[in-house]
Amino acid sequence: EDCHQEGGRRREAIHAGVIKCFEEQGRVPASILFLGLGWAGLQATNCELACEGATGADDCRKACSAQNVAAQPESVRAYIRAVLTFVVPAFGLLCALHIRMFPVKGDRLKELQERQAVVFKGVRCEAWAVTDCSHHDLA
Repeated sequence: EDCHQEGGRRREAIHAGVIKCFEEQGRVPASILFLGLGWAGLQATNCELACEGATGADDCRKACSAQNVAAQPESVRAYIRAVLTFVVPAFGLLCALHIRMFPVKGDRLKELQERQAVVFKGVRCEAWAVTDCSHHDLA
């Protein structure tokens, strides 16, 4: 876990790469959910384009948007309800699970803090321009 003991691999780079990987993989379910709206029968009008140049364009856009909502079939409403009822809470639970699993605590935390204190003792003190580093801890 200490970047100085990983044979030259930087922990920050590994962390950034993993985060980017999850970010890219997160686009797949988002795309599928978005495509699901089309499969459910979403019919939408581009209100900006439809009301371009019209007198009272703001009122036109509001009316167009209201018409877009009213014109949707029940399957779109059911799809949105299902996503909000099941998919969103499932992702929330996954986030909560990962947050719960993340913190390092207990003996492992103490061990990491001690190792980091030895490795970064001089670096931290120099960065803070402190002359006596013996009384500073990592927390």
